[in-house]
Amino acid sequence: MRAGQNPVDILTNLPSVAPAGSFFVTDPVGRSPYAYCCFGQSLFYEVNLYDGALRHLANLPAGVVFGPGLCATLNSTNGRVWIVGPGTGGPDFVYTGYYNPLTDTWVAADAGNSLDALLAATWGTEGTLLHLGPAMSGAYTGDVMILRGANLNTCYLFSIVGDAWAATGVPGAVAGPGATMAVAWGHNDDRVYASLGTGVAPMAYYSIAGGNWPMFVGGPSFGDGPNTGSAACTHPAGRRILYRINATGQIVSYDPVTNALTAYARIYGADGTATVGNKMCAYVQNGDTYVVVLLHGSTQIQRIRIVE
Repeated sequence: MRAGQNPVDILTNLPSVAPAGSFFVTDPVGRSPYAYCCFGQSLFYEVNLYDGALRHLANLPAGVVFGPGLCATLNSTNGRVWIVGPGTGGPDFVYTGYYNPLTDTWVAADAGNSLDALLAATWGTEGTLLHLGPAMSGAYTGDVMILRGANLNTCYLFSIVGDAWAATGVPGAVAGPGATMAVAWGHNDDRVYASLGTGVAPMAYYSIAGGNWPMFVGGPSFGDGPNTGSAACTHPAGRRILYRINATGQIVSYDPVTNALTAYARIYGADGTATVGNKMCAYVQNGDTYVVVLLHGSTQIQRIRIVE
């Protein structure tokens, strides 16, 4: 560990290298000691964030194909892991479903293939998924939201109760590699904050009540515009969002109260060659905040204890 750096340790090593499309998610409010990591069609694992123990879970469902474009989010109310990703072909070109940790099974959703219809039976290699948890406000609380990447500017909301997707709003700039979405519990609970990727420096936000994407005017900009390899998660104490920038090793914090971005932590050593897929989460243990990252193109999961 270098002088002045937050303490870093290797939480665990995966059985094989995590390629593009891998994801790493946990309870966005930091209350769970477990995260879920997927790095292959038959490589879906529970990771104990306290001791690094791995538990092999049910394989991805037959209707989805692991690879670039697979994205995930966790419902903090019931622990279900929602995914959207490439399907196996008509009529299911895009798969929507969730993992139920109580039964160790996958359940398909969007029975009417509404997302296929919206996307004209195509998906792509980019996307970021977000569950709008119970701390949010507005009409869509409890639904799932997706922002397409691949240099497109389409955004969709999935009604869990209605089991269907619908288009909603258009960002003011296209979303490309490195696009992320996250919320800051306890402040501006109507907003979903986004980095748009492809090196776009200004941030944007989606207004749930307004159903649109106002852009920050004169707001904060990333020094290194998020691109392939970037990720975002909610700070477990709320009120802030953490961003992993490309494969630079930088982790920065966004505070919506002050509307400012500041340096927060740093990955130890080289981060590898950047690949798509959200591979970062954060949690609280014994009062300390930890940021956990799956290194790009690696088996290593690092845990960074934040001294605040």
